[in-house]
Amino acid sequence: MKQIYTNEQIRQCCFAYKNGEAVERISKRLKIPRSIIYVWIKKYKDLPENNPNSFIFYQRYYAQEKARCEKLEQICKVLQTVNCTVSSPLQIKLCELKKLYGQYSVHVLCEALGVSRGTFYNHIFRNKLENAQPIIREKGLSEVVKAIYEEYNGIYGAGKIHAVLKEKGFQVSLKYVKRLMNQMNIKSIRSGMKKEYMKAQRKKKRVNLLLQNFTVSEPNLRWAILRNAIF
Repeated sequence: MKQIYTNEQIRQCCFAYKNGEAVERISKRLKIPRSIIYVWIKKYKDLPENNPNSFIFYQRYYAQEKARCEKLEQICKVLQTVNCTVSSPLQIKLCELKKLYGQYSVHVLCEALGVSRGTFYNHIFRNKLENAQPIIREKGLSEVVKAIYEEYNGIYGAGKIHAVLKEKGFQVSLKYVKRLMNQMNIKSIRSGMKKEYMKAQRKKKRVNLLLQNFTVSEPNLRWAILRNAIF
C-alpha cells in the first residue's frame, strides 16, 4: 500500500534541508525515503517559512486552482446571461451561446450549457459559410432583376425576366427569380390586367343567354344570338 505523507512532514523535510541538514540524515530521522525527499525539495523549493501552519500549495497547483475558480465564475455569468437552461433543446442553446461567442472562451460557453465544442464550432462556422456567399449572390441578382424590370417598364414578369437572365449567362431558376421579385415587392403590371380579363370572360361565359326559351321562329336563330353575345 502506498504511503501517504502529511503536509507537516513535507514542510519539515523542506525546512530542514533549507537549514543545511543533509538529505540522508533527514531521511533517517523522519524515516522517509531519500527519493521522496528529493522530489519534495524540487517541488516545494519556494515554500513560505513565515507561515508553517498554512496549507502547502505548489505554484503550479495554485495557478490551476485559481484558473478553475475563475472559470467557474465565468460559467456562472454565462448562465445568468442566457435565456435558456442546460435542459433546453440543443438549437436554442446553440443560438444563445452564439450571442456570447467572443466574450467568453468556447470551453466556458460549452461547459456552461453542456454542449459539445465540436457541435458548437460546426454551428458557428457552418452558418458563416452558408450565409456569406448566398447573401452576396442574392444581393447582386436582386439588382440585376430590378434593372431588367425597370428596363421593360414593369411589363416583364418572372418568366420573361428569367429568360433574359439566362441569355445574359446567369445560372438561376425561375423559382429563385420569383422569390427575389416577391422580396422586392415587384410584379408585372400586366398580371393584374390579365387576371381581370380572364375573370370577366369566365363570368361572361356563365351568363344564361337563352333563359330556357328554346322557341324560335326560324332555324339557327339562337346560334346567331349566342355568337353575337360572345364575340
